[in-house]
Amino acid sequence: MKIFLALVILAAGMTCLTLAQGQSISSLSSSPVLTPIPDHPAHAAAHDMLPERTLLLGAYATASGEQPLVDVYKPVPTISLGAIAKICRDDARDPRCTYRGEL
Repeated sequence: MKIFLALVILAAGMTCLTLAQGQSISSLSSSPVLTPIPDHPAHAAAHDMLPERTLLLGAYATASGEQPLVDVYKPVPTISLGAIAKICRDDARDPRCTYRGEL
């Protein structure tokens, strides 16, 4: 244990020594250097929006208007963890008790 502690203290000392030496090197200039960033010519320019186009790819699909998400998305009913534990305690062969890799 004493050897491990000595190695940890030695490694910490070497790290601190290296960091202190890096701060004392004066060969690098401390003046700030501004890096020019190229700008795109159309950046923030006012222009007209593109005309609308259909997002439908199939020949037989038709759509009009918008539907609220409530009408389209039906969430899967969730079962509480306690209910799953009771089901698995009673019958471990129930398919809800097996792990299938999804979370």
